[in-house]
Amino acid sequence: MISQSYGLVTGRISSLALDPSDATGNRLLVGTTGGGVWVAQNAATLDPSSVVFTPLTDALGALNSAVDASISIGALTVQPGGTGVVLAGTGDPNDALDSYYGAGILRSADGGKTWSLIATTSDWQMGLGKQDYGFYGEGFAGFAWSTVNPRLVVAAVSQSAEGELVDAEVDGTSYRGLYYSPDAGVTWLLARITDGGGKDVQGPMDGYSVGQGSAATSVVWNPVRGIFLAAVRFHGYYQSADGVTWTRLASQPGSALTTAMCPTNPMIAGSPACPIFRGALAVNPLTGDTFAWTVDENNQDQGIWQACVPMLSSLGNSGARLPLRRTHFWAR
Repeated sequence: MISQSYGLVTGRISSLALDPSDATGNRLLVGTTGGGVWVAQNAATLDPSSVVFTPLTDALGALNSAVDASISIGALTVQPGGTGVVLAGTGDPNDALDSYYGAGILRSADGGKTWSLIATTSDWQMGLGKQDYGFYGEGFAGFAWSTVNPRLVVAAVSQSAEGELVDAEVDGTSYRGLYYSPDAGVTWLLARITDGGGKDVQGPMDGYSVGQGSAATSVVWNPVRGIFLAAVRFHGYYQSADGVTWTRLASQPGSALTTAMCPTNPMIAGSPACPIFRGALAVNPLTGDTFAWTVDENNQDQGIWQACVPMLSSLGNSGARLPLRRTHFWAR
């Protein structure tokens, strides 16, 4: 990225990914807006000023075939187990004026030395959907790996502000939502998001929704419960054991994410009256406690909520509600 005032800079940091196979914590990958992917091999040093980052995507032939491609990275992850697989979702989902859109997922099988671009899904090719879907013009909000099936990874695909501004998305192809890969990111498929009772928000057999689908703004894996959790714009919070089918949490974080305020609206990108424009999720991997933070379309804070493991353990199998308790309200 070239700055008029500062010369060559990386751009702001949009994502961080520690290599889980490095027990020392020294290998850290960084995704940036406009600056691509960088790596440090000494991130755990006591002197932060001595940490050295080197670029991994400055000479990126994988994007040669993409129109107006950018190396703005929205999400970054390293596959656990020392496989060398790194996934970088291009396209910044942070709704800033410099949140440039992407062209798909950059995948490396050798720790970032070489990259390939996955621009579309394989739904139609594999007979699992009515069409293939594309990532062009969108942004990536997160990745999450299953610990039950180490090759299963889920991606949250969201809106890119710049892509929306310049109409970069390809109608009938570019599509926001939740995607899963059964082979460590080689092939990708659109997930089904359902509110139950046969009411789908969207899915591979449902056709193309108005408004380029429903943006997924966060996704995490809870290793204690063995489930994925995700936030979906204008719909609420969802769970999945396999990444393929997602169901709405029976009890949402907060009292406003009701089914009346957040109707299914099949084939439409949700209801703006539903007070979740962006949801962020985090999981304590030791206890399984889950945290959700929501803001609405007007950037009004809906609070941070916590779900504890004993409460979460009743979810899904018995159909019991998920009790959530507020831990903090973050004033602006």
